[in-house]
Amino acid sequence: LKDGLLATIQHLSGVSEKFYFSALSGYAAFTVFIAGLIFVFYKKERKIILLFFSGLIIFLVFVIKASNFFYFHNYYIIPFVPFMAIVVGYVFTKIKSHRWRIVLILLAISESILNQQHDFKNRNDMAYKTNLEMMINRCAKPEQKIIINTGPNPQQLYFANRKGWLINEPVNITKSGLDSISSHLHSIAVLDKKINTTFNKTDFDILSEDDNYYILKPK
Repeated sequence: LKDGLLATIQHLSGVSEKFYFSALSGYAAFTVFIAGLIFVFYKKERKIILLFFSGLIIFLVFVIKASNFFYFHNYYIIPFVPFMAIVVGYVFTKIKSHRWRIVLILLAISESILNQQHDFKNRNDMAYKTNLEMMINRCAKPEQKIIINTGPNPQQLYFANRKGWLINEPVNITKSGLDSISSHLHSIAVLDKKINTTFNKTDFDILSEDDNYYILKPK
């Protein structure tokens, strides 16, 4: 918790961005949320105040515990979004004009969709990752674990559909280095060629290779 608190303070701008932008995927909805907080205090809506701040206190503990993973990944804010949505929804229920209510809702939704339009497109430069699971399955049993050189981002571990370990980008991979990370529990090493990593060829057998990956087995 101490380390997490220090990391949170040091990256406060990144942490706050997850609340004011990533949570509702736009500034319009967040503006309505701030207006809602002011309104629930003005109207003394005790149930909403109690619910929201109880959730906030618990979630802040989670933020500190998550440490740098919280500001690094957009999806860590998701558990708190329903609490914010309750406040936003409360504002909409208090707008008497049906027309203005619809306008505000459409504005918030439209900005959110536009801010995430990249998620609706296929990225050709990332398509190679979808072949990783099939490539590994040809070399290892489903229960075997892997070590992969993708740093703190677990995305390719998910694509591999495997349990295992993530390592950063050392200049050279050695068998002893991998053993020190996984306590000899790994079965194979996966190296993404797009990441600047080399390996000691005297320590490994190459089980499979294509334009994007090495699949290695320690000798």
